[in-house]
Amino acid sequence: MSVRYEDASARLGVIVGSLSKAITDSDATLANASTAAGKIYELECLYEICRRLKSNGAYSLAMAGSSKLRFRTKGGSIDRKYSWIEIRRNETVISELWTDLYFDTLSSSYSKDRSGFHELDIAIIRPNIPESSNPSHSNVLVACECKDSKFIKGMIRGILGLRRELSFFNAHGGPAEFQNELGPIHKSNPSSHVFLFCSDASVRHYKDGPAHFDIRVEHLE
Repeated sequence: MSVRYEDASARLGVIVGSLSKAITDSDATLANASTAAGKIYELECLYEICRRLKSNGAYSLAMAGSSKLRFRTKGGSIDRKYSWIEIRRNETVISELWTDLYFDTLSSSYSKDRSGFHELDIAIIRPNIPESSNPSHSNVLVACECKDSKFIKGMIRGILGLRRELSFFNAHGGPAEFQNELGPIHKSNPSSHVFLFCSDASVRHYKDGPAHFDIRVEHLE
């Protein structure tokens, strides 16, 4: 079993109550799956987001649906045969964390084809979205893209496009949920946090432009 998988899974288990292990659609551990490298990196990014959410003690996290965090091999709509993570404040569920989730874009009302939805590697959404549906752009609170690969500038173009499909640019946007944990939001309406995590350190040279649009570009090994 991959040491990297064991470490990431164990660290996440300390933070998320009742998590036993992370698996793929086929019930195989991530260490043995054909998509292992990318999914393990998503697991590491997931740990980082969960760590920040718990940093101030305002939120608690717990598995829902199963003690196993099941990664899909491709994205999909809300499907509660997969597990998710509940984010609670004062014992009330205020949001849900999902992996590999579709959302309906800001422009989806004008779309009659498959351009009206996109996939998020990690998404925090408002709770109780109906089964077999996609959360709307206004129900996405946190959106993360996770790139365990060599950095290319097209990643920046992609994350800027994602921001455009989540929010309007508004000089008086904000505030957003999780501002104390994930950082302030200034110009997005509806407000949401957008992250691009990349394992290539070169990404650190491309942070300032996206930051103007409330996008955090981060190097995460």
